[in-house]
Amino acid sequence: MLTTPDAVLAQQGGGAEESEPADEIVVQGRVPDREAGRDLAAEITRRVEYGTPLARFHLPVCPKVSGIHPTLGDALSARIRENASEMGLAVGGADCKSNIVVAFVVDAGREVYSLINDARWAFGTLEPSERERIAGETGFTRAWHVSVLGDENGAAIRDAKGPVVNNVSIATRLAAPVTRLVTASVVLMELAAIDGKTVEQIADFATMRALAPVTEINEATGEPESILALFSDPAPAEGLTIFDRSYLSAYYSLRLRNRPASSTLNAVGREYAEAVIDGGTETE
Repeated sequence: MLTTPDAVLAQQGGGAEESEPADEIVVQGRVPDREAGRDLAAEITRRVEYGTPLARFHLPVCPKVSGIHPTLGDALSARIRENASEMGLAVGGADCKSNIVVAFVVDAGREVYSLINDARWAFGTLEPSERERIAGETGFTRAWHVSVLGDENGAAIRDAKGPVVNNVSIATRLAAPVTRLVTASVVLMELAAIDGKTVEQIADFATMRALAPVTEINEATGEPESILALFSDPAPAEGLTIFDRSYLSAYYSLRLRNRPASSTLNAVGREYAEAVIDGGTETE
């Protein structure tokens, strides 16, 4: 059975030789970590058109949880809010309009097909090919994001009826003249899959899938460890890992909001390597 908040609370060598420079040790350990961090980031991040920035939340996040006991839903929502705040995102108040929906269902794949047939509005402006991609996913969860175009500073430039109007202040090939702004995200999770998982594990998994266009890890690969392997790793992380926090921290860096996706992936690798060097624990 799902571990309740109360149950979760109840759970809770020699140095280098003098002839070997300390900064040399850092360099030797840093490059593999940086590459491993970037490689995993590239593996889990959905591909976008070359040179296009990745979509990010620009409004205060407001999670809503459905399909589960309200007490547990409130605990999950509170944890998602806490995670978002720690990553520097604004969080909506008690009466905010939900823009993150985490729904617990019997069969995620069947639920997606039902929404495509009977409630296509749930996919917003997603193209048919995107809906088909979501429907074709495997695993115990599904997730998608609805986004609009924004200017280089992250202000929306398109609404439902009006044309695109964009005034670019500086032309550069290093950054796109637009941003992509998430207006809503949906995460579906199968009820049977969360059996035995803690509130922290479920909420942290949902946090990753709601805040960024990342996929579930269906085959655990070891290091770097990620909460996205929650349903495939025999001994999954207890919550957001060093990699996960590095990913979200880099992803929501303001300087990257209109940079190509590759810039974000590189930044994830750097942040992960620095976090490992700083001695952070794998799960915080």
